[in-house]
Amino acid sequence: MQTDQPSVAARGWRKFPYSLQEAQTANRHSGSATTMYGSAPAAPALRPDHVDVQMNSADVEAAATSSSQPSPSPPSSPKKGLESARSSAAGGAGAGASKGSSRSLKWIAVAVFVAVAVGVGVGVGVGVGIGGKKDKGGGSGLYSAIDLGAAVAGRTYFIAADQISWDYAPSGRNLCYDDRMAAMFLTPGFTRVGGTFTKAQYREYTDSSFKTLKPRPAEWQHLGNLGPLIRAAVGDVVRIVFKNNLPSGVAVNMVPNGGIVAWDGAGRTSARVQPVPPGGAATYLWVVPPEAGPAGPDATVTSRLWLYGSSVDPSLHDNAGLVGPIIVTGAGVAKAADGRPSDVDRELVVMFQSVNERSSAMLPYGKAPPSDVSYTKMAMNGYVWCNMPHDYLTLAVGERVRWHLASVGSSDSLHNYHWHGHTVEAVAIVRLQLNGHHVDQFTGIPGAAYSVNMELDEPGAWMFHCHVNFHMDGGMVNLYTVKGNPAPLPSGGTERVYYVAAEEVEWSYTGPNNTEMCGDSPVPFSEGIDGSQFVNGPLADGVDSRLGYKLTKTLFVEYTNSSFSVKKERSPEDSYLGFVGPIFKAVVGDTIKVILLNRANINVSMHPHGVRYNKASEGTLYEDGTAANQKLDDVVQPNQKYEYVWQVTERSGPGPRDPSSLLWMYHSHVDETADTYAGLAGAIIVTDSAKAVNPVSDPRPTDVDRELVIFFAVTNEIKSSNFMANLRTRLGDDGALAADDDAVKDLIADPGFMEHMLKHGINGFMYCNMPKLTFTQGDKVRLHVMVLGTLEDMHTPNMGGPRFDYNAQHTDSIQISPGGMYELQCRVADHVMSGMRAKYEVLQNPALVEATTPTGTTRKYYIQAEPVDWDYAPNGYKCNKNLVDESGLKFNAYKYLEKGWYTVGSRYRKAVFRAYTDESFTVRNATPAYYGTMGPTIVVEVGDILEIHLRNNLTDLANYPINIQMGGGLVVRGDNCQEVAAGEMCVYRWLVPVSAGPGPASQINETDLDAGTSAVYHEGNRKHSINGFLYCNLPGLNIPAGATVRWLLVAYGTEGDFHSPYFMGQVTKVDVNGFSTLASLMPSIARAADMRAVDKGTWLLSCAVHDHYVAGMLAEFTVA
Repeated sequence: MQTDQPSVAARGWRKFPYSLQEAQTANRHSGSATTMYGSAPAAPALRPDHVDVQMNSADVEAAATSSSQPSPSPPSSPKKGLESARSSAAGGAGAGASKGSSRSLKWIAVAVFVAVAVGVGVGVGVGVGIGGKKDKGGGSGLYSAIDLGAAVAGRTYFIAADQISWDYAPSGRNLCYDDRMAAMFLTPGFTRVGGTFTKAQYREYTDSSFKTLKPRPAEWQHLGNLGPLIRAAVGDVVRIVFKNNLPSGVAVNMVPNGGIVAWDGAGRTSARVQPVPPGGAATYLWVVPPEAGPAGPDATVTSRLWLYGSSVDPSLHDNAGLVGPIIVTGAGVAKAADGRPSDVDRELVVMFQSVNERSSAMLPYGKAPPSDVSYTKMAMNGYVWCNMPHDYLTLAVGERVRWHLASVGSSDSLHNYHWHGHTVEAVAIVRLQLNGHHVDQFTGIPGAAYSVNMELDEPGAWMFHCHVNFHMDGGMVNLYTVKGNPAPLPSGGTERVYYVAAEEVEWSYTGPNNTEMCGDSPVPFSEGIDGSQFVNGPLADGVDSRLGYKLTKTLFVEYTNSSFSVKKERSPEDSYLGFVGPIFKAVVGDTIKVILLNRANINVSMHPHGVRYNKASEGTLYEDGTAANQKLDDVVQPNQKYEYVWQVTERSGPGPRDPSSLLWMYHSHVDETADTYAGLAGAIIVTDSAKAVNPVSDPRPTDVDRELVIFFAVTNEIKSSNFMANLRTRLGDDGALAADDDAVKDLIADPGFMEHMLKHGINGFMYCNMPKLTFTQGDKVRLHVMVLGTLEDMHTPNMGGPRFDYNAQHTDSIQISPGGMYELQCRVADHVMSGMRAKYEVLQNPALVEATTPTGTTRKYYIQAEPVDWDYAPNGYKCNKNLVDESGLKFNAYKYLEKGWYTVGSRYRKAVFRAYTDESFTVRNATPAYYGTMGPTIVVEVGDILEIHLRNNLTDLANYPINIQMGGGLVVRGDNCQEVAAGEMCVYRWLVPVSAGPGPASQINETDLDAGTSAVYHEGNRKHSINGFLYCNLPGLNIPAGATVRWLLVAYGTEGDFHSPYFMGQVTKVDVNGFSTLASLMPSIARAADMRAVDKGTWLLSCAVHDHYVAGMLAEFTVA
């Protein structure tokens, strides 16, 4: 046994009892189209609804101005109130390889882990003082601009942090739905929506006197409680004179969240991130480098969004309301008058935010709202439930609109932006690189910003909302209105008619005999078998009741004609589709007509994504101002029939960087959460007409051999429309339990029953019960992947063999590796263990010629799995007080660092990979100290043979064998062991194929090591770490000023473990075109971020997700 860290003397921390808080979960919805390419694992991260994906890239994987009010008298102890807010600020939350070729390019590998064990997070802060010359504005008196000389362009802003009162729902009502339906969405115990809260807001003034508010232009009234818009072009230096008008005890600042950096020049020194006390002021000078703007030949927008906010305490201050937008245009493309880019008619900014008012810095300073008002707000620019005044987002047919979207928040803040009525061409989508792709939804991770283009063609009041069910059901919905006459429809095309019935079906998640099929032979589920808790039963026994593996679902079923008498049977090849609804296929220019007959016992509808429709074919019930004859589509009652007509326009088809066909989802939208959990969802596949086998008779694309639709979902059967029907009929008690309201409430509140009712399926199958897919080596297969469910449905699909070509390249097929059986699974740890697995087989093709030219080089690594006694914080709490607000962060760190009534402390027995010089495993390779618990970085070239000698020295885990799995598309070239027992060794060999190397649109390619076993720890011991270190204990990150550093980032973990790495104070570029703002990560995803070190000093590397930040996911790096 080895110890990787020196012993540390006792640090004298106080030990306190505390109450654990569980991270809040939320619903979401996702989808994606994918093409397989290559021959080894890769993990595309899936997002809500549907986006078209290619398998190849390892990255495949988020109002009227409120009037100022006098500050109310603070409570007797504001500090106590702030500590209360901090204690509510967070709950728990959740090794790359490459090589650099440039002399000035250094690279750093960072693994973002949450090693199981939740504590209570708290509000924290950052603040770094790097000097600040007092800005006299050309004199000590009144001034309205800062002059930096004729050669330095840029605008001057006078911005104050003010205390305001804000009402999230000025109407006091849910304006999205009628009163009957609105009542369905009220949280138990609360009777009113909205509520007025004391907030902080950045507000713009006319000059340095800060006496006169600058009126907000009409086109920017929709910003609501966001701060004023700051405009800049690449090369500008933005001048901000900032004043803190907030109450005593609330020190804040103004800091851009990346890309834009501090500037010193013209005899002036910009303030950095030091806190500005109440009554204080600071002058910021921010330069806009090329990386902050859209640039390069592949740029598809001329402006992009960044955020600014207070870094003193991100959780307390974001929840208080201190967030605002910065729009950066490319050089030479802005209109001189207002800075707007010349290629759009309107720009809109919308912030999606799950606001926790109990975690607001302003909590102690305002009058508490009535007890029947919730402190949690699912808001868009500060409005809930369609309360944003409708004229704020009024547009016109024919206008070119650019939507800028962002979110801030915690681990409940994964959002899916979705528009009804129109599609967008997505750009700047972190992780997906959807530049030039057609979408009508996509996912956003806290801290990141996105920009998309929309052309308006269909009039009406349209819903714009978060597709995360929890957020949508909590009020994260507003409307945008399009006026004018409909744009002309293209002529021609084929009318494709589909006959679909909604009907109840008995469905088994685990086959006819309830078996586990992932092993070499079927194993019947019984007590003690892993996964039995999800499928055991039926049993009627109070809170221990279980419904079993068979349940009634409501599905869309296709028929042959209008008589609805003969079902259209699926071929054996399509049996894998399971409970996915009919697949509607079309080419651009077609019309899809769906005749829907409701044979179910519930109301249903059919709402499509991606295609064009008018209000009579939207299939969504809400208050959109339409006449009764245009609402018949919204609710199709039992035994009724309705005809939907959808146009497949050019924007419904593949975009300039999409594959030749792409996926859109359709689903019932009466009560979307209940309907989709019931099973009412299917897919539309649209093909480029020029690439169809026959645009009339056969709309399949010619450039692939097969298309598949894969549906990942954690289905919550408690929230299904069929729950009570299943409860009455499946327990075998003649409905006795279902008839007892109190017994039902107790049952659905029982944690064991809740877990039982979460079905982790692929196309409705669990534990490899999906009919096995069979391919032949060399087949070109396109996967269209979609997702529905909760925040637990953050998925990273993994093929266990082939590689994804996903948006990074135009090629969208795979070369499947020769021979063997593979497993399709989600790489989110909890989902794999809970049954989200399926099998597929690849048959060898002897005639296939190897596409990769061998280099003749074998690169050998000697790696040992060994135990260590690891300390996550060998120096205790170590963050520089100039970088963080210790008043909250340090106080709460004891929960994660020291032994207490509910915690183990910071020291753990761990298992790690370590590299040695040869097969004797006696001399360890030198490894940078910052690697921490991360294994060695593997560096190879295309055509190499990678040979790893793995030794298992985990002798104290004799019953837990391990292995090494390689991501990135590597081809097995040896008898690679499935398991290596303690004390044994195995030699692994892989070929590095062309598909594993960087693609045309890639900066870098990362391959990671993956242990074959994992440990489970108490929730209270979850460690939010970077390379195994907490609270700035990560050593050795020293970067020369002027250097460009490539950070290799990888994340592992389970639900809620999404991360937004943020590099304070430096210029960061995430993707090759510079469109992305933060390198968003999901479990098993690897990404690269290039950082240009421009500002000397010590800075923070952190996760922008609030509860990860406050729980210690912080490191320091020094630029010198």
